[in-house]
Amino acid sequence: MRRFLPDMVFPWLPVVVLLHATVAWAGETITVGVATNFSEPLARLAALYEAENSVRVEPISAGTGKLYALVKNGAPIDLLLAADAKTPEQLHDEGVCLPPFVYARGSLVLWSRQPRSAHSWQEVMAGSEVRKIAIAKPELAPYGQTALAALRESGHWQGARGKIVYSQNVVQAFQYAASGAVDLAFVAASLALSKEGRQGWAWPVFEAPVVVQAGCVVNGGRHRQAATAFGEFLRSAEARRILGAHGYSF
Repeated sequence: MRRFLPDMVFPWLPVVVLLHATVAWAGETITVGVATNFSEPLARLAALYEAENSVRVEPISAGTGKLYALVKNGAPIDLLLAADAKTPEQLHDEGVCLPPFVYARGSLVLWSRQPRSAHSWQEVMAGSEVRKIAIAKPELAPYGQTALAALRESGHWQGARGKIVYSQNVVQAFQYAASGAVDLAFVAASLALSKEGRQGWAWPVFEAPVVVQAGCVVNGGRHRQAATAFGEFLRSAEARRILGAHGYSF
C-alpha cells in the first residue's frame, strides 16, 4: 500500500506564470546561496518575487558545508539560505553575515522508488531486500545529521551502518534512490513532495529532530538592501503558503 505522507498533504496552490521581457535586465540581481533541499521551493518563490519587484534572483545550489566555504572565502553571494541554524550563526559570529533569521523548518522521511508493504520507516528498514541506504554525509549536510540521529535514537544504527552509502548532499541521496543505485534514502520531505518524489513512496521519520533552516544576508554582498528585502519576503504569509506545499513548517 502506498504511503505518501498522509499528514503532509497541502492544498493546491496556483502556478505562477512569469513572462520575462526580451530586453536587457534593468533591475538588481541578487545571488542566493541555497541549500540543495530548498532549490525547488526557491525557484517558485523567486518567480513570484520577480513578478512583483525589479529584482532577479540567481541561485547557487550546494550543500550547506560547501556554501559556508563559499561565503567565508568571499564568493559573490548576497544571501545565504542554509539547511541548518548553526552555519548562519557561525558566519554572523565571524562577522561575515548580518544576524540570522529562520525561514523554514524541514522534516526527514525515508524514501523508496519501489512500493513496500510496510507501515513505518522501521519496518521498511527491516526488509530483507534492503541492501543499500543513502544518507547525506553528516559532516556536510544537516539532513544527514538528523538521519544519523534518528537511526541512533531508534536503535537501528548498528544494523544499518553496513548498508549506508554516503552522498555529498540530500539531493544526491535522493538521486541515488531515484536511479535505483540504492534501495532507500533518507531525504527532506520537500524532495518526497517534488514531482519525481511523488512517484515513489515515503515514510515520515518522527524520531528525527526538526531541521531548523536559517538564512543570513552577507555583509560583503553588493546588494544587501535587496537581499534583506527578499529575506523578509521569505517570511511573509504569501511565501509560507508556498513553503507549506513543499513540506516545510514554521
